[in-house]
Amino acid sequence: MSAADMQFRWQAHWHDILDNHPEATEQRPDPLPPFDRDVRLHFGIWRLPAATRAAAFAPLPEGAALGERAALWPLDLRRLPRNEAHALLQAAVAGLRLFGLEAPESDAPILFETPYPEALEGTDAPTINMDDALWNMAAARSPAHEAALAFLSEPLYRAADSYDVAHWLMWPLVAPADAPDVYHPFALLRAGGWATGWRSDGTLLLVETDISHA
Repeated sequence: MSAADMQFRWQAHWHDILDNHPEATEQRPDPLPPFDRDVRLHFGIWRLPAATRAAAFAPLPEGAALGERAALWPLDLRRLPRNEAHALLQAAVAGLRLFGLEAPESDAPILFETPYPEALEGTDAPTINMDDALWNMAAARSPAHEAALAFLSEPLYRAADSYDVAHWLMWPLVAPADAPDVYHPFALLRAGGWATGWRSDGTLLLVETDISHA
């Protein structure tokens, strides 16, 4: 089955589930738009009860693990104090380095900056090299995994308008067996009201966000 055929089947399945919850989303579009421009698909999934949301992932590769993770969002959603955010970012970059990709040093200076998002202008995400590797990781597992990554990228981003959260949600789809959950601390930071940046001089940034839009 082609990637396009698989993606259309997954899209129709999600809309079937959304049809059973008209209180959570607008009416099903007819015909369905391309999945990467399907607004109901992207946002509606996060308006469903957690158990129902998990069922949407069942037909996809690693569907059970993806569904379990999607049902956990929005994690804690309490404001992390500065000392906790600082320690969590240190642990996060240490985890990234286990993969052998270029990543911030574990002992890199960490600065607290404001305002969000302006303070992040001109910086990279600390995860930038891992982010770039995700597509090759999915393709190495199977064509279906790669097709699922394309299908999920936009709706998972819309969980929190955050790539850190999106990549944590999709991690079961791309991760090698027994891989550490490298995006989990970054998702916790985002849920706790912090965005991260990596300056060209190696400095790391923690920038406080509006937690309701973390």
